[in-house]
Amino acid sequence: MVTDDGPRSLGRVTIVLVPGVRTWWLAVALGGAAAALGVGGWRARRSAVGGVLAASAVLACGAGVALGWGAATGYVPDAHAVALLLRSRLPMPAALPEGSQAEPPHPTSATRGATWRVRIPATASGVGDRYAWVHVPPGYDQEPGRRYPVVYLWHGSPGTGADWFAAGEVDRTVDALVAGDRLAATIVVAPDLGLGLDQEPLDRPGGAQLATFATRDVVGWADDHLRTVPDAGHRVLGGMSAGAYGALVVGVQRPDLFGAVVGVLPYERPSEDDLRQGAAGGAPSTPAAAIDAAHDAGLDPVPVYLVAASKDDPDAARALGRTLRAAHHDVRALVRPGHHDWRFAREQVGPGLVWAEQALGLAPSPVSAPRDARRGT
Repeated sequence: MVTDDGPRSLGRVTIVLVPGVRTWWLAVALGGAAAALGVGGWRARRSAVGGVLAASAVLACGAGVALGWGAATGYVPDAHAVALLLRSRLPMPAALPEGSQAEPPHPTSATRGATWRVRIPATASGVGDRYAWVHVPPGYDQEPGRRYPVVYLWHGSPGTGADWFAAGEVDRTVDALVAGDRLAATIVVAPDLGLGLDQEPLDRPGGAQLATFATRDVVGWADDHLRTVPDAGHRVLGGMSAGAYGALVVGVQRPDLFGAVVGVLPYERPSEDDLRQGAAGGAPSTPAAAIDAAHDAGLDPVPVYLVAASKDDPDAARALGRTLRAAHHDVRALVRPGHHDWRFAREQVGPGLVWAEQALGLAPSPVSAPRDARRGT
């Protein structure tokens, strides 16, 4: 992957990232600092300084534990991820004027793209303005007349739009694949869908219309403010976990909007009680129901890439693969070693994007994901 060793601006604060500093080392360093502060606090326990040192030791210990958990799950793999997560807590940027171009915060180069946060004005019911993370590929500034395909990535639950870049490192993955001539130069847009625990990004009956926001508002914003190719044949919809669930439900029903779907860690049943009887307007709220409804309506099938972790729910990918094939979709359903976490998503999103773009005729060369004997028939 491409190493990001440049400074990251947090408003008026700049964090300098050190290449190769993984979160485990940060956690260990914080643990050592906590121990040292704790010893100092104990020695000076009868003074005000001792109280300050003891409080600092508790904070350092808590931060070390949090970073250790982040390293173990792959959610906060390195200092790059820490900086992105901090940036996601800054005030939302101002909305762009209609028709104006979104400009990267720093110029791209022939080998490195640019990532930044933007504001997406919402028109969907029950959804306020939200942010999205955008990544433009290497060469974006160097070829101002060129237009690009777009990958829309939906995060998991709970989660935010930053997750695909902080934990998923999709910006590094895309830049490396483009540099290796395995992926077409591609824009990535990852909206913040505001998912809490055990929620899916669908239109809720009487509630937030998240799928409408993620399709109408986000896609409309991208086509208005980025140099996209504004048609389904140049759009891929992907997601991780709950994002994969939503991407599959929505993607098979909107072949007019998306040309292919990539689902990492998919599952079959909604977590939310109010979605188990159907999404808003009686729309299907499970992948199987959406696949059947799209088939019955005579909608064009779309290529779908599914990859499940061996330690999670591999049967879900196999079952969904069979349902998709029965509805005449071009499907790749795989099981790979791993767990239901961001480390798995980080490793598997690249092959999925390559396969999807190849299925759409966009990838620069024919590259297929290897078959797995454990995948569904």
